[in-house]
Amino acid sequence: MSKGTTPAGDGAPVSLRRRLVSTAAVPATAIALMLCAPSNASAALLTYYFTSNASLFFTDGNLEKISGFLEFNTASNSIGPLASVAMTGFAPEAGTYSTDPGGSGAAVVAYMSGEVQSVEVDFGALLGGKYAPLFSGTWSTDLPVPDTIGAVIATGGVTLAPEPSTLPLLAAALGLFGLRRRVRQRGHSPPAG
Repeated sequence: MSKGTTPAGDGAPVSLRRRLVSTAAVPATAIALMLCAPSNASAALLTYYFTSNASLFFTDGNLEKISGFLEFNTASNSIGPLASVAMTGFAPEAGTYSTDPGGSGAAVVAYMSGEVQSVEVDFGALLGGKYAPLFSGTWSTDLPVPDTIGAVIATGGVTLAPEPSTLPLLAAALGLFGLRRRVRQRGHSPPAG
């Protein structure tokens, strides 16, 4: 038997390449179906997460990295009931804004505890799709002196979280993969001697 081959059930050699391709086909198909499956546009709440490169550069010279999530209600075209926008960088913009979230499919507005400081993040596309880029942002405060600082550069965006309905599809594909492998192993047992 040549290198890189194994015997098939009928004793004929099967190339390692063919074996790898056939065993990888089921999980690859399941993953492709998950990625290509249309999103459920009728879902009431869609959860979005900020991408790892999401940031706002404000006119005061502060670069704030943004992380967190937001929920978008497709029925009312509004943000909420939950959202958490965390900005890490420098004062005064840095902080976690998660109180009384609101906004529309084009922007999220959230307040820091006590509703003294707020941040508004505007998107370059309406929420409802798989991705929306950041377009601009505004930070505001009421105390001690009312102030507003705008963002001049926005990078990154928000991406739709995978739907829980895709997880059973993946589990079924992995179960079929395991069953197929088990049946093959039984067919390749050495003859009793």
